[in-house]
Amino acid sequence: GEALERAKRAIEADPSLPHRLADLAAVAHYGLWHFQRSFTARYGITPGRYVRLLRMRRACELLETTNFDMGRIYSELGYAHLANFGNCFKREIGVSPTAYRRWAAYAAELGAPTRS
Repeated sequence: GEALERAKRAIEADPSLPHRLADLAAVAHYGLWHFQRSFTARYGITPGRYVRLLRMRRACELLETTNFDMGRIYSELGYAHLANFGNCFKREIGVSPTAYRRWAAYAAELGAPTRS
């Protein structure tokens, strides 16, 4: 319980960090595979997917609420290359970051809520 919560809070504190599985397991004082299985069983998501989920949530916020260029966004989220960020974003969200930003701007013009 508490050991897994420590690892989850470490991810939540700064999702942009690398969060290697071995480092998270060490935070929880678990072996590598025991940590992965336990985290997934407890939270219903793998540690790596949880990191991506938090990064994508933050990416959407930045794309909706700032005019930061893509270079600033991907580096703030912990991605080393724009292509890595763009591919991950498209895989997770379904559209490119640029298309998402255009959609968010259009929705804001219409007065439609973009986030709940």
